Amino acid sequence: MSTLYYTSKLGNKYPMNEIEQNHEKSLKEIHELRNSKGNSTCADCGRKGTIWSSVNIGIFLCLRCGSFHRAIGTHISKPKGCTGTYLWGPDEIARMKEIGNIRSNAIYGGIEDMPSSNINNNASDSEWLLYIQNKYEKKLYAPSVAQQQNQQHANNNTSTRRKDHAKIELSNFQNHSQKIKKVVVPTADLLNIHTVADHHKKSDDSKMQNTQKSPDEVTLLSN
Repeated sequence: MSTLYYTSKLGNKYPMNEIEQNHEKSLKEIHELRNSKGNSTCADCGRKGTIWSSVNIGIFLCLRCGSFHRAIGTHISKPKGCTGTYLWGPDEIARMKEIGNIRSNAIYGGIEDMPSSNINNNASDSEWLLYIQNKYEKKLYAPSVAQQQNQQHANNNTSTRRKDHAKIELSNFQNHSQKIKKVVVPTADLLNIHTVADHHKKSDDSKMQNTQKSPDEVTLLSN
């Protein structure tokens, strides 16, 4: 009689009778894991109630996000239910213990690490599917990538502010220049400058002569 084997989602084989004998024990371990800190809320959307998992990634998921993981393909994520429908191998349980939601989001990035998207629980299924693909397949939200994108975004904002400031300064300068009126001296006035000056000089000399007293007047006053 040939021995039946259980093949885990990680590719390892175990005698089926051993897996079935340990089924209740395995479910108890999974139940404790998915209710522990960080694992009681979905690794992707943050909702409470983690009844699904991704075994190869090592995370616990809500029902909705579990369906998205089933849709993106087993080459990216290998989902499995946690409520008793599926058998669990020792390697699968070990993977869930090893990683978990907190460590996984430190590797792939959580919603708060997304630089440009404001995805939330009201987003459409297609938006969530794209988010999960970007997160696990393209690793767009991994901290190193997200930090680079955030830095580029910050640099772009700084450059824009500098350009806006330069435009404001230029506008202020142009407005100030327009307020400065040039004083234009007529050509005729420029030609008559010396004539006018000579006239004033002659007038002053005449006044001085009129005020000077004759010698006779001085003699009379002295007597």
